[in-house]
Amino acid sequence: KEGSVSCCEMGSYRSEDSHLKLLTSHRELLVEQVKNTQCVLDNLQMNGFICTEDIEIIQRSSTKTDQVRKILELVQSKGEECSAYFVHVLHEAYDAYIDLRPWFEEIRYTPLDTISVIPVVNTDPSEYFHLNDI
Repeated sequence: KEGSVSCCEMGSYRSEDSHLKLLTSHRELLVEQVKNTQCVLDNLQMNGFICTEDIEIIQRSSTKTDQVRKILELVQSKGEECSAYFVHVLHEAYDAYIDLRPWFEEIRYTPLDTISVIPVVNTDPSEYFHLNDI
């Protein structure tokens, strides 16, 4: 339609849009902002998206940013459902990925119904340290 603005121009993200494309277009931000790889890996493995061998390969990377790059490559290679669940983990493990809150607001994230029913467990070890700060 003439004069209309597409969702991409406005920066919004609908759940039916491709999570593969979302991860590709926001790759740099995710590599910079995702500090805790263990929580993502734990959830991906617990729900059958990746196996122990995948985790071992990722953990061989010397830096967290390299690990995040490998995780992004892996989840994208496994397809749309795995990519959608990866984004869902980042969204649901709130405290572990607090730096991504503005990004989720910017893209107006809402999970797919088929993904929102898959459980997410926050396995971020820093959670235990917050309790000691009290």
